[in-house]
Order: sequence, then structure tokens, then C-alpha cells
Amino acid sequence: MTHPSSRCLILLLGDSITQKSFSNNGFGSALSNWYSRTGDVVLRGFSGYNTSWYLKMLRTNPCHVLNNGYNSSILSHASIPSNRYIITLFLGANDISTDGQYVSVEQYESNVNDIIDTINEQIKTCHPEVTTDASIILITPGCVDESTWPTRTNENAKKYAEVIRSISLQRSLPLVDLWSSPNALSISDLNDGLHFGPSANQKTFEKIQECIRKNRKDLSPDDDEDGMPLMEMHMPYWGRLVGEGGEKVIEEWEWKWK
Repeated sequence: MTHPSSRCLILLLGDSITQKSFSNNGFGSALSNWYSRTGDVVLRGFSGYNTSWYLKMLRTNPCHVLNNGYNSSILSHASIPSNRYIITLFLGANDISTDGQYVSVEQYESNVNDIIDTINEQIKTCHPEVTTDASIILITPGCVDESTWPTRTNENAKKYAEVIRSISLQRSLPLVDLWSSPNALSISDLNDGLHFGPSANQKTFEKIQECIRKNRKDLSPDDDEDGMPLMEMHMPYWGRLVGEGGEKVIEEWEWKWK
């Protein structure tokens, strides 16, 4: 069921880098600002988690990730039809660590594929008409300052980034590549050698924007030449309320499902 002004959903899945993305200048905050009045950006970042733990959480109780706080899946909400969501998957910063968070590159590849499959199973439970991979954007791990984080190496991070690129190609999923030039992050983009500073967040936001504009233009909330969103806003534009009688316009505004 689709309504031309139903809000879309942007679901951010990841570890601490995603968890911190709603901070000042965070890429999650920037996405939320971009989608103001047209979509809802939902954060599901879990600090310290690797792909094995994230997968276990999803399989044990998907509500930990996909619950809307009211004992139902955010993917099944009536105002978010099956074609109006985007999911970013950004894990690996902990998998590359050689300490207790370590996940081998082979297991990492298996986990990421299983996470995608598990998400798709949940989507198909809510929307049986969906027959292909969800609108998932994969994000590669970036660089790390080895002097600050000695249990992590860039040699290792590169291998995990290559896994994400490979999965993106195999499954035809959009990719934000934070490792390879010209999109690569540098140590100077990080605020503590691992987590994102303002420039890393801005670069990540812009690459996600680029992915959405290229792959889901229907969910790109860019403005037209008059400064109005190309996606229809949630509820009527205030100018209509002034010109046509505010109370009447609001009363007549109804969800038209098809």
C-alpha cells in the first residue's frame, strides 16, 4: 500500500560509529536533516558489537533491532510500505580487532551475508510481495590509527573492506566505499583514530546521499528550484493552508492507499 506523501524509513544498522552518528555533525544527524518532513531516520547502532554478535541479536530476537518500541516491527508500520525504506549496514570496525571482538575474515563474510538474509526474511514477513534484496546500502570499514588502536591494523581493515565490496557486487547492492580512493577516509578524518570526526561524517553522509540519488531516486528528498522537496511532504504545504483555508485543507487531507 503506497501513499504519495507517506514518510519513508531510513534505518541505520551498525556499531559505535553508527551509534555516534546522531551527534553534532554526525552522518545520521545530517541524514535526518535531509529527510526532515519526508522521512524518519532510525538509529540501531550498538557500540562494541561485531558481526557475530549483531547476527545473534537479530536471530534471537529481531525486535532488538527492528522493533519500533511498541512491540511491532518498524518495517511493518502501515505508513511505511515495502518500497519506501532504505537500510544502511556498517559493521567491521570491531571484527578487525585482534582482541576479544575479533571475527575472522571468512566468518565476517558469512555473517554479513546472513545479516542481509535475516533482514530480508523479516521484510518478507511484513511484505510478502518483496522478492529481491531490500534497499540495503553496504558501507566498508575505513582506516584506523594503529598507534592509538594497536589491536587494529589497516592491513586487516583492507581485507574486510574487500569483503564488503565483493558482497556488494555479488548481491548487486549499493556500496559506500570508505577505504578506496577517491572516497577513502584518512587518519585526519578521525577524532580518536577510529571513530569519526566532522570530516569523516560529512564524507560518509555525502556518499550515502550519492547512493540514494543513484539507486533510489524516488526516495531522494532534494529540493526543486523553488526550494521545495521533490518528495511530497508529510501533510500539506503551509502555503496551501493560507491560500485555501487551513482547517478545510487539513480536514480534507486523507491517506489515499492504492
